[in-house]
Amino acid sequence: MSNDKYRVADTEFSFFVIRGTVKAANSSSDVRYYEGYSSAVGGTVLSSRKYDETAFQFIADEGKEIYASLDVVMPVLPGHRVSVLYCRKPGSEQGLPVAVRNETLDKISVSTPKGFNDSFSAISSAGVNTRLGFGCFTFIVCGAGALSALGSKHSTVLTALSWLCGLALLYLMFEGLIGVHIWSSMKTSRVQSDLNDAAKKFLQG
Repeated sequence: MSNDKYRVADTEFSFFVIRGTVKAANSSSDVRYYEGYSSAVGGTVLSSRKYDETAFQFIADEGKEIYASLDVVMPVLPGHRVSVLYCRKPGSEQGLPVAVRNETLDKISVSTPKGFNDSFSAISSAGVNTRLGFGCFTFIVCGAGALSALGSKHSTVLTALSWLCGLALLYLMFEGLIGVHIWSSMKTSRVQSDLNDAAKKFLQG
């Protein structure tokens, strides 16, 4: 079992493949419903989300019994030969299954682990919190400057300039906030695309 490095969304991971024979497998797909408040409609709305999962046990060629689970419905039955692609960050002891090639059916299934999206979302959240904190602090400072200018000769001009600066910085803050969410969405798509490429690279041929 060799470890090969490959970059996913500009982050380097180690990939390795474990081959074996499926002992037991189960696939499920269900829709879950959630209630939440929406300011757009001014009341409670019902939303839904589809959850797919395939869990299976397989006996690796080395003799070890391994359990794997991916967030995708894929054709896999007891007796099928599979190659499971795992990835992990350098320095990490455990890997996450990201793709399975059913050698019996010659079909590849790819799934984005929750750990991937969580790690990239954490980066996005950090950027959001930084922009919000800086923007609020700046707005408070500008407001304080405006109040302190009330007693000066040019109070009207200074007050207007202070509030204009504060509003401009708030605009930039929210513009950056929207940009971070767009960046996060693009990052998620990039992760899925790079994992698809990794699956082809390590599981085909």
